[in-house]
Amino acid sequence: MTQQFQLKRLIIYPHSAQAYDEVNFNVGNTHNGTLSQRLPPGLITSTLYIVTSNGESPHFTLQPAATGNSPLSQSQVEVIQADNSIYGTFINQDRHSITLQVDDKYMRIWQPTRMMSQSPLELYPYISVRGLTTTLTIPNSSLHFNYMLSSLRWQNNYLVIISPKKLYLQERAQIINQSADTFSADQILLYGGTAVTPPTGQFLADSQGRELVQAQATDSPPIDISKEDVIKVMEFSGHIPPGQMFMNTGNSSSAQYQKYYRHPLGSQGATVIYRFEVPIRLATGRVDIYSGGTYLGTSRLNETELGQNIDLETGKVNLPLISTIRVVRKHPYYIPDNSPVPSASDPSTVPTGPTSSDDESLPGDKNQVPDPTSTSPSLAGLSSTADVQSTAVDKSSSTRANNQTVDENFEVDEVRAQLDFTNPRSSNIQVLLIYTTQHKVLEIDPLPNSHKGSTIEWIVNFQQRPDPQRVEILMYLLVPKIRQE
Repeated sequence: MTQQFQLKRLIIYPHSAQAYDEVNFNVGNTHNGTLSQRLPPGLITSTLYIVTSNGESPHFTLQPAATGNSPLSQSQVEVIQADNSIYGTFINQDRHSITLQVDDKYMRIWQPTRMMSQSPLELYPYISVRGLTTTLTIPNSSLHFNYMLSSLRWQNNYLVIISPKKLYLQERAQIINQSADTFSADQILLYGGTAVTPPTGQFLADSQGRELVQAQATDSPPIDISKEDVIKVMEFSGHIPPGQMFMNTGNSSSAQYQKYYRHPLGSQGATVIYRFEVPIRLATGRVDIYSGGTYLGTSRLNETELGQNIDLETGKVNLPLISTIRVVRKHPYYIPDNSPVPSASDPSTVPTGPTSSDDESLPGDKNQVPDPTSTSPSLAGLSSTADVQSTAVDKSSSTRANNQTVDENFEVDEVRAQLDFTNPRSSNIQVLLIYTTQHKVLEIDPLPNSHKGSTIEWIVNFQQRPDPQRVEILMYLLVPKIRQE
């Protein structure tokens, strides 16, 4: 039997919901009273908070609701008799037997060993408030209920439509009611983002005779507690019936985009991405993508801030992109003048890779695009490879002629990446080359389009030509020296 729960306010998070309710309690002229208030299924018992109108907390007990029917009524169960297991729909139980419906027949099982439900079963808890304070002797006093529910949650669903010039994004909500009852409230809020994760656990109850109910979890220790950083998606009033409900949140936006074929250096193939700047703050959710009426596929959007650039990936593409990475040689690392000597015991002096979100300070044009036709790019900041070799010193020496000190803890890796590609398309192709490193980058040639954190990016425009096109990239990385015992 279903029931409708009328609440004052309901906040639904991606993994749970918070309910607010108010109950009028008229105790007349007595100093004690009892109120039995049925609470919704999925109640997380450890979160239940009750307060009176003047802020006092009354005593209460919580127990399963007494019902005329067995909580297993019409549910799928397993009945064990001796060494046999019988599966069917529970019909009835008396002192010595259990009646099941198995397929299109009824079966009565005498003296079963035990019975278990085949799916989680939620009971209706009810609150019994006793021993109220004398402040509640005033007629029409009220109790305020505040608690969390594991039976309600929601998730974001985005619809992205890609046009030749812009990308259009629509936000939708999928509300999931896992109970068999309807929730109603004058104010229903959908919150996304990072919220405090409520505890989940169970409210177990022993049933009559040998019946054993496997109930929904509601009382285990908290899984994870995160800082509160929520995003209000929408607000409405109405009903939330059992099952799933889709709603248009009314939030929509548009943005210009760039289409790239993303290729991590040292790999094969590429994935198609659409890079755009987020026009509004967005919560995590699934993304369905259309282009000119054609369904491109499904992606996922992580929580983003206003103005943040994101890559919307639509899947792999069959392009013959193959690149290689190799360390061609190692060089000694000379400590720059007026710089502290790096020491593994002093973390403040050890050179590390870039950690800020800002672009690394590199000389040259930030928008420089590597030329695929060039087969021998010039070195950035170094006149030639021979110039690098001329600075090398014998490992047994600790100083150079100009008194610069050789650091025995670090060395410089000369890394070369190469990409050969023949464009099979009838138009130019923009490839986004990506290299990730945790090491400090000393030199890069050609200069990247972006260097944020540990990620370096180059945008290469491969021309519409039948002949092979090559890109070569040279990097000098500061790495810890591996010592041989």
